[in-house]
Amino acid sequence: MANCSSCGMELNQSWRHCPVCGPANQLSCDSCGAELQPGWRACPLCGAAIVRRESVAGKASQAMPSSDYPEIEPWSLYLRLKHEYEAPLVEFGETARRQEEKITSFLAATDPVQCERAATAAFRAVVSALQSDPYLTRHPALNDAASRLNCEQGQLLGQLGSALSGLQSRLEEVRKLGVTDSDVTSFLKAFGEAASADSKTGMAATAGGIIGNFLLPGVGAVVGGSVGAYLVGSQTDKQQQTALANYVEAASHVIDCASRLFAVVWDHCLAGLPVAPGNKPLPPCAHFVRATEQWASLAAQLTDVGSCREIQSGLGKIEVFLNQWGHSPDALHYMIRLSLPPRTSDTSIASHHADLLFNLFRWLPVAYEDTADVALENRDFAGACRRCEDGRAKFPNEPGLWLSQIEALAASGEVSASYASEMLARKTEVGRQATFHCIRGLIRGDRNIEAAVLMGRWIGEDGRPAAVARRIRSDATTNRLIAEHQLVVPGGIDGELAGIIEARLKFDQTRVFGEPAADILRNATKEYLPLREGEQILYFRDWSVWKNGKTGFAITSQRVLWKCLWEAAVSIELREIQTLLNTDNYLTVNGNRVDVEDKEEAASLVETLRELNELLCA
Repeated sequence: MANCSSCGMELNQSWRHCPVCGPANQLSCDSCGAELQPGWRACPLCGAAIVRRESVAGKASQAMPSSDYPEIEPWSLYLRLKHEYEAPLVEFGETARRQEEKITSFLAATDPVQCERAATAAFRAVVSALQSDPYLTRHPALNDAASRLNCEQGQLLGQLGSALSGLQSRLEEVRKLGVTDSDVTSFLKAFGEAASADSKTGMAATAGGIIGNFLLPGVGAVVGGSVGAYLVGSQTDKQQQTALANYVEAASHVIDCASRLFAVVWDHCLAGLPVAPGNKPLPPCAHFVRATEQWASLAAQLTDVGSCREIQSGLGKIEVFLNQWGHSPDALHYMIRLSLPPRTSDTSIASHHADLLFNLFRWLPVAYEDTADVALENRDFAGACRRCEDGRAKFPNEPGLWLSQIEALAASGEVSASYASEMLARKTEVGRQATFHCIRGLIRGDRNIEAAVLMGRWIGEDGRPAAVARRIRSDATTNRLIAEHQLVVPGGIDGELAGIIEARLKFDQTRVFGEPAADILRNATKEYLPLREGEQILYFRDWSVWKNGKTGFAITSQRVLWKCLWEAAVSIELREIQTLLNTDNYLTVNGNRVDVEDKEEAASLVETLRELNELLCA
């Protein structure tokens, strides 16, 4: 494999030109047809000079007027187009999952025709966004880029030809074997029995699971894996096992190639256009990839900032990053959070970056949540309510927007303590979160007596008073009420442990503070979570495909435990934790590594487990 001397893309030996830079990097001699390497100036066989031609993007960048049109923010354009491009590929995976009732249905949903249609839809989505997406700045350059992409779509999609041919060959092999249809229940029965990646069933399921990351994260692996496991469970021969595993791998390769084509689309049609602020050219795709890596490294350094000096240093580092790499939404979000009270007393920095985040990325839920929270800090309660309402209209299932709205309504007097009392009576985590944000809102609205009464009721009625108190103490807005109103807070080590967890970790449909539902708990107890006398579950996360609790992650008052498919259960005493590491999505405890599927959660778990260990060993 050679690399393009201009953009660095890996080049197949059979390619005559770089697909990103076009004819600018010719790979064969115009005179004798000999193969050339990027960067050569003359043919080594006939001596003819290598003519360096301008790429399409290069010509467009020279012809485009520099100051007659509005500027385009690179990150906003790049992420929006990437989102639109990937949506049809995700839909392809969802369709395959919905139709996986029989093996033949699965094959029909993932055959070469369907793969090519998904890739074509991804191209069309980008063209449509360039022409009319309401979230993008209107600029003639985007219409020109859409026209070029329309004209060259066939050529770019042609790069999938080899992968599609390979998939077609694998499909014909599978069809010749005449695999018997069976419903999805049989697939998943065999899939669930894949006890070890080293076992016969486990190996087939692992091979099938290759497609997971490309069909649909967390679901695609079941589609491919269940088919592989089903074959073994049905005692089919090795030829059938191999053929189907090869088919799934070929399908994943097609989707992988289609995903990578977005970089080609961006670099071929948009990179180099002088439409960024200051008439600078739009950077290549590699710029955003490197920026994301740099931000991940910087964010890891900022997790433990606490002192005023550390906060100011952190803000300075983020500002340097933004100046160098542009307005990444992750960096803007972190800048806002780090510059809000109580970390700083001046909200001007947070306000400025919240406006930037909203103007550039109003198609992301975080843009509404951050601007609403800044409005709350500035005592603009009506503005916070409006922003939350707008956000929830677009993203009705975002819990952060709902909680910010409760806080804003309580601050403005539109929600009373009686509402929080109703939520508290539910004795659910949703009710606790609503109560907490209602208390914060009452304090913001200078209704401290109501807030104190509600806080006292919460501590007295929740059943875990130490955990409630810990949550209240961990927040600067609510902490001062405990001392001011002399609230009596019972103690208890289990409550202190629970309070640490609830202050640091998040909850949703698969994450629970405390015990899960009875049927899920029974399965978890049988598989990996046998409780000792006096041991309490403080945090439970269900990893199982069908939400039955057979695989998952838990923290109790004594241990941290987890069970992954095909792997043995892991149990580690909280008091005996020696080493904690997080790398990307992985959490490592005393050398035991597990993928928690979320890099932010991995980082939070490290801090949570460290604090639990320190409390128990104190």
